[in-house]
Amino acid sequence: MRLPPARTRERRTQQLVVLAEGLVEERLRTGTASPTEVTAVLRLGTAQELANVERIKAQTEYLKAQRAKAESETVREEMFKEAMEAMSRYAGDS
Repeated sequence: MRLPPARTRERRTQQLVVLAEGLVEERLRTGTASPTEVTAVLRLGTAQELANVERIKAQTEYLKAQRAKAESETVREEMFKEAMEAMSRYAGDS
């Protein structure tokens, strides 16, 4: 598989990782992967899974905080509106 030239170092690294993953996958399929390659894949999978779980937990907490903030602002706006209406009535502005 021929890849277009990378324009950035990060993109080149991504390309190399894709190639390496393909090579290791082929070796795993044919049974020629070294024990080091197998162990590396297992560790990567585990680390990735843990990172994904942590990322999802962090996103969930962030969304909960955003929701609470929005609800708090809504309540505050309603209280302000009610206070302004009460002051209007008190001043006799009907």
